[in-house]
Amino acid sequence: MYVTILNMLNSINSVINSISGVLYEPWCVPLILILGGIYCSIRTKFVQFRLLGESCKVILEKPHEDNAVSSFGALMVSMRLHGWRRIVVWLLCATIGTLAKENAIVFFVI
Repeated sequence: MYVTILNMLNSINSVINSISGVLYEPWCVPLILILGGIYCSIRTKFVQFRLLGESCKVILEKPHEDNAVSSFGALMVSMRLHGWRRIVVWLLCATIGTLAKENAIVFFVI
């Protein structure tokens, strides 16, 4: 019984090693990424090109309130933060947004 389990584990190990041998070739990952990008572009009907003008218009619009953060400013902050800081700042902004709706004043420094 233990011999059959050992043989099964060896065969699974050989399959995993052969797959990882192909995946770690220098051409494989870029090929998968390029083909995945082409596939997603076709499935979404090239949304990244169709809505480019709309996305620029939304990012460049002025905030509606005097003390509000612009869309461009929010984009720059979101692109600057990495890892756990992004989550913490998102939670802080959600909390501050909730408090701002209730006329509470909150100050913080990132």
